[in-house]
Amino acid sequence: MAKEILIYSPIYDFVAENFISQMNDAEGGDVTVRVNSPGGSVFAGWGMIAKSQEHTGNVSVKVDGNASSMAAIFLLFHKNVQALNVSTFTLHRASVAFPSEDEKKQLRAINADIRRAFEAKLNIAEFENISGVLIDDFFNSDEVIDVNLNAVQARQIGLIDSINELD
Repeated sequence: MAKEILIYSPIYDFVAENFISQMNDAEGGDVTVRVNSPGGSVFAGWGMIAKSQEHTGNVSVKVDGNASSMAAIFLLFHKNVQALNVSTFTLHRASVAFPSEDEKKQLRAINADIRRAFEAKLNIAEFENISGVLIDDFFNSDEVIDVNLNAVQARQIGLIDSINELD
């Protein structure tokens, strides 16, 4: 049976450290990552993504309720993603309140990386159709645009692979 690792809180550095430690403990074995998170730090999330991609066993992801912000970005980097029919998702670009000029440069680079992940996994035409937001506007707007999706919509754009029904 696969080891289960929970991401059931906002994603901060200590959450990433715990996730990486648990992935190390499961090295070589199969892992199921269960997600119910409002997101959090992009940098902590990158570390979690890197560790899950380095893992030599199979990694599957199950969304047990919500995957928003960095938790939704986490899904872009995984192939076997399931969600409950009641799961919800929020996608948006990375941002910080009142960024300095240096932070704006850093955010542009981070968002370019996130956009590449979007374009690699998602059906962009379907994303634009469902959300009513052009991908260029999503990443280039001065305002952060939240795109809220249900499980069916998330599957239609390719964010998740399958939906499990809650009885």
